[in-house]
Amino acid sequence: MKNGKRLKYTNFMTFNINYLFVIIIKTFMNKCKNIDKIYNDELNIIYEFLRNKNECKKKNKEKQEKHLTYPYVNKLIDNSNNLTEHKINGLACVVKNIFEQKDTIISGINDTIENLNTTLANQGQAISTINTTLTNQGQDISNINTTLANQGQAISTINTTLINQGQDISTINTTLTNQGQDISNINTTLANQGQDISNINTSLANQGQDISDIKNTIINIQNEMNTESSSSDEHSAIQDQDIKDLQNDVGHLKAFIKLTFNYDI
Repeated sequence: MKNGKRLKYTNFMTFNINYLFVIIIKTFMNKCKNIDKIYNDELNIIYEFLRNKNECKKKNKEKQEKHLTYPYVNKLIDNSNNLTEHKINGLACVVKNIFEQKDTIISGINDTIENLNTTLANQGQAISTINTTLTNQGQDISNINTTLANQGQAISTINTTLINQGQDISTINTTLTNQGQDISNINTTLANQGQDISNINTSLANQGQDISDIKNTIINIQNEMNTESSSSDEHSAIQDQDIKDLQNDVGHLKAFIKLTFNYDI
């Protein structure tokens, strides 16, 4: 019973050790994948070997000359039925290489941390600048809001002005309508006046004819008077006075025509 329990315990511990090594090796593979001096090929061999014994036999034979044996490995061999010396030698080689490169690994990690710190410091400065910018932008937004509020007041004033102007436009339209009616009346009046002017023109034409007749009559009278004055020495003083009176009448008639019709004879 004791041997049976010990065998089960040994198998359980062997399984846990295998599983633990898988986790450890996988973790180191992830953290050391960018370090060229670590034998990643051997890490892969051990990892695959622990997961699938049959697939890794050929690879382990090719790497057998590189594998080393350490005292603590022998203890693992004594306590495990599933871990062979060949597997332990490969695992020991990987562990040896990892420990030999620990300083390089730590230095790389420190450099990475330093770079991260510098990056974070720069980002902190950038965040500070962004915060300042956002604060300024917040002030700008406040100014914009104030401006928009003032513009809203201006728009309200403009709307009121437009409403009043609309009222003015309505009044203007009414006025223009009335003026249109007035223009229509004026046009009718002008048309009537045009008719009157046409009548006046006709009257003036007729009057012009009358003036022409009067002019001819006066010229004829003057000619007769001149003829009578030059051809006969027998006129009496009374006849001379009549001629003068007639000439005065003709002068008055010419003056009347000038004043009335603005026409010179």
